[in-house]
Amino acid sequence: MNNKLFRLGIVADLSPGGSIRQQAVIRAVAHAAEQLHFERSGIELIWENDRATYTGGDQSAQVLVRKQVDAVLGHYASAAAKGALPHYETRRIPVLLPAATADFLTTDFSNAFRLCGRDADLVNRICETLLARGVRELYIGHDDSVHGRALSSRIEAQLRGVSDLRLRYDVARSWHIVYVGSYVNSLNFAQGLRARSAHPHAIYFTDDVVHPKLAHDLVDSPQEIYAFGYASARDCPTAVECVSAYRARWGKAPNTYFLETYAAMEVVQQLVDQADQRRAFLDQLRSSVYRSVLGEVQFDERGESGFQRFALWQLYEGALRSDPRPAIMTPSRSAGGAH
Repeated sequence: MNNKLFRLGIVADLSPGGSIRQQAVIRAVAHAAEQLHFERSGIELIWENDRATYTGGDQSAQVLVRKQVDAVLGHYASAAAKGALPHYETRRIPVLLPAATADFLTTDFSNAFRLCGRDADLVNRICETLLARGVRELYIGHDDSVHGRALSSRIEAQLRGVSDLRLRYDVARSWHIVYVGSYVNSLNFAQGLRARSAHPHAIYFTDDVVHPKLAHDLVDSPQEIYAFGYASARDCPTAVECVSAYRARWGKAPNTYFLETYAAMEVVQQLVDQADQRRAFLDQLRSSVYRSVLGEVQFDERGESGFQRFALWQLYEGALRSDPRPAIMTPSRSAGGAH
């Protein structure tokens, strides 16, 4: 056990009314710190708000560096992580990423260690699923964020070579839509589309939209609403005990990012308990195996854990749930709207 105080930076969008994932992150950190006895292990938590922006990541990283953190858990938005990672890298401070999916974060920065899938993994899942479901025409949109631009451009590039798929550039004339954006921006997109288009659409959102609140916010939507995102914590066989403890405490299953955040806390706890002062923490993360609610964590040479907990969700009968239907039925021309 390492008796020296270990400073762990926790950084996310902590703004009032900010990220819809805020509660899941805070609960995961608090619950893990309690269950894993962080205080007894000499681990101090230092919270910072990055506002999920590049500038916020840049500023919060400088604050954490000044506070002499030994490691960082976060940032959750790829834009914030991009602004922050250079500051940590120059000081060899490891960063555990529970949710930032942009591929370049681990290829461009030697101190980034990811506990979720990459954009490339999610794009493969999206494209394979759309084609398997019979989608043959598609509009691809985004909210102009770093994540939105990166993911949507990769989806378009991968689908452009499919001979029997037509990409459309008029959203109102397309039956099938992929939209990549934050929860709020995705919600605004769906509501705006409803106001300006006469016929219903099948809209496929991405990971930020997988939240039970969606059923309330898009109640009575004429659109078919889907979301590619993280699988339910209830479907993770190695997390049964953790999910049960969460349910006993809060009365429901944990939401997106909880397990990835909890797993990052487990990695930190083991890193500190087995710390060898002759070796840097970065070197230990690259060479050790860690037990976690996600299973055994072993980062490869790029800092990837290889975990891909992606699933397709559907807003169905007043709730967001795993899609119960095997295939989408493309509306006929007579259903309204022109192609």
